[in-house]
Amino acid sequence: MKELAEACRREGLKFGFYYSLGRDWEDPDVPTNWPVKAGRSNTWDYPDEDAKKLPAYIERKVKPQLRELLTHYGPIDFLWFDTPELVTREQSLEIRKLIHSLQPQCLINSRIGNGMGDYSIVEQKLTGQIDNRPWEACLTMGKNWCYNRYDTVYKKPDVMIRHLTDIVSKGGNLLLNVGPDGKGRFPALAGPGLKAFGQWLAIYGEAIYGTRPWRTYGENYDRHVQEEKNEKEFHDAVYDGTPQEIIPDFRYTQKGHAVYVIVRHVKAASFLLSSFYPSDNIVSVESIDTRQPVRWKLTDRGLQIEQDTAPQRFPVYVLKVNMDHETTSGDEQGLETGTASAEEDYAIRKQTESWWPQSMENHDKRMAWWRKARFGCFVHWGVYAQAGGTWKVKHTLGYSEHLMRQQRIPLQEYTDSLIRPFNPTAFDADQWMKLARDAGMRYFIITAKHHDGFAMFPSDAYP
Repeated sequence: MKELAEACRREGLKFGFYYSLGRDWEDPDVPTNWPVKAGRSNTWDYPDEDAKKLPAYIERKVKPQLRELLTHYGPIDFLWFDTPELVTREQSLEIRKLIHSLQPQCLINSRIGNGMGDYSIVEQKLTGQIDNRPWEACLTMGKNWCYNRYDTVYKKPDVMIRHLTDIVSKGGNLLLNVGPDGKGRFPALAGPGLKAFGQWLAIYGEAIYGTRPWRTYGENYDRHVQEEKNEKEFHDAVYDGTPQEIIPDFRYTQKGHAVYVIVRHVKAASFLLSSFYPSDNIVSVESIDTRQPVRWKLTDRGLQIEQDTAPQRFPVYVLKVNMDHETTSGDEQGLETGTASAEEDYAIRKQTESWWPQSMENHDKRMAWWRKARFGCFVHWGVYAQAGGTWKVKHTLGYSEHLMRQQRIPLQEYTDSLIRPFNPTAFDADQWMKLARDAGMRYFIITAKHHDGFAMFPSDAYP
């Protein structure tokens, strides 16, 4: 962990930890309730669910480990909790206060539970509307969060770029998962996607970093409905909640005096953008690719774009519409606007609620870097990566990081077979961070403890 934290700072990335909060199969005092009572508990080593005392686990393991993470690795920019399960509001608040007593600027995601997070999470799907409250979509490149040798189908690079542009146009960040193998090597299949992100963002990054949603997140290509119904391309063979088809359309972001038009898989060089109004004070339109002016005309129907040819480098490209006025009002646009998104346990509270541990002004200030970053790397790594989807020579179904529960592996056997032999000989912290930086990512998260309860760092709270 120390090597990762230091390498992250050398590359100029923000750094944080993933921590499984309400699931821990090593500890005898962790009950669960999803999707039913004991649904995600260790019932093979600890069968008596009613005897489990969650407060004991919080005091004995969670709080001591959070103190270790927040005092031994320098500035920690955020903690990414998972699975709050039966954690109470009082416990979430105690944990939040502990974190900020040690590192006041540390951000916390919504999975601390009970509305105590700074930003919300959607997992393996995209939202439908703009939400100006801070939110993040966490997506995998393949089918698994962790390394799985049977995971041979990854999302195509242009599909993932579409996901990034859709998320940012609606006010969110993309947290993209990569799962190294047991030796610490990134999967070869992740390479093309990471490279494509880096190449695309090197050209069009100004339409992503530091931007906010515009008056609408996007619109369909004007002739698609009539003429291109049969030209849908299915490029995403990874089944999750993200779109699995490519449809020509547009997305919008804004920053300063500019509105960015993200043109997605539109083959025509000329098209109409009906989201612009005759009253919009447009000064010019330019191609981000060439930095040359683009012919345009503003009519009652919208903004007509006329190009001789569309840029060919990427199927997703950007035009910059320059206005004669600021298109945003400050860095933030208010946390109580937009539609509710993401998880039920997330809510930005009003200052009149006395128990809410921060003011809106303080929240906005702490969130400023995160809102500008827009793109982060999520490395899900643990001892289960050694198995890679196999247990006792057999292919295991389901997420690889759930190996212990899926196979009901006794704790002692899990320790002897996976924990003690864990020795990532190919792990290179600097290489990891360079890959993330070259892909255009601005922050990095690493697993500190997953559901199996094994700490990926020296911990006095873990024997």
